Order: sequence, then C-alpha cells, then structure tokens
Amino acid sequence: MDTGDEYVVEVLTRRDHIPVLLGGRGAVSLRMVMRGAGETFHVCDGTRFLEPAGARGSLCGCPASLADRKAAAQAGRGPMPEVRIGFRLGDVPELGVFSLVSTSWELAAELPALTAGLDAAAVPARGVLRYELMQFTTLSGIAVSYRRPVIEVGRPKVLEQDAVRLAA
Repeated sequence: MDTGDEYVVEVLTRRDHIPVLLGGRGAVSLRMVMRGAGETFHVCDGTRFLEPAGARGSLCGCPASLADRKAAAQAGRGPMPEVRIGFRLGDVPELGVFSLVSTSWELAAELPALTAGLDAAAVPARGVLRYELMQFTTLSGIAVSYRRPVIEVGRPKVLEQDAVRLAA
C-alpha cells in the first residue's frame, strides 16, 4: 500500500493482535491536542502546555479528570488525547520501531496502568497490541461499532508465520 511517505511502512495482518516489544516507560506518551481549520491551537499534558515553546510549562486550564476533559472536548471546548506508542514487532524486532498514534479516550484512561506495567517489566517489555471490537447502540437507535487499541504488557501471544506482512 502506498502511504505517500517513503519512510512509512504499515503492518498488515489478518489478526486482531500481534506480539510487541516495548522499550519501557519512554515508549508511551500522552499529549492533549486541539486542532481546527488546519491549525493546532492547544498542546498540553493535561496540566501544563507543551507547545508553543513560549508557553511551555505554564498551566493550560484543562480539567483535572479525564472524564471532564472528554466532556470539554466533546463540547468543542477542549483538546483530545493523542497517545503515542513506539514498539517493535515481537517476532521480527530487527525491522525497527513502529509507531501507533491513537485518539482513543479508553487508551488514554489505561495509560497509568500501562506505564506501571512497563515500570515493573524488564526492558524490552513483551506485550500484545490488539484491537478490541466495541459495539453499542446510540439513544437514537443507530448501531455503532469500531475497534480500539489495547496494549497488554507481559502477555505475548504467538502468531502463525504467515499472519503478518509488511507494506511499503
């Protein structure tokens, strides 16, 4: 698949999970980002600004709880999570570091447990990246389904040799 970037490689698999290696706590980061009209307006860690450089470290004004941050974002008044996870493929680590970027609120909520698991694990930490099927029906009766990323540390699962292929 042509990704439009000569340095981008996608991992294609028929599985909903793959074994991964994570390089400790530094492999995971969370930023809260608000964008609009092709511009980034707000980048913080939930408490203090990360960008622009002139505002870095000053209080950002975001609510303290993730639930309140989500409500503000849904109302168009706050940033959304941008979770970044760097990992190597467990079966072929020599291919280099891959990156997952997700705006999943669920993944953002799980980050404290994930970082605690990474702190307790040997480096590189063995884990599994999987995409969990989420399904629900809205109040107006519309069926919604999507897959959200989940990282489990210390629970590697083995793939069949033909289960993963790379596309450049």
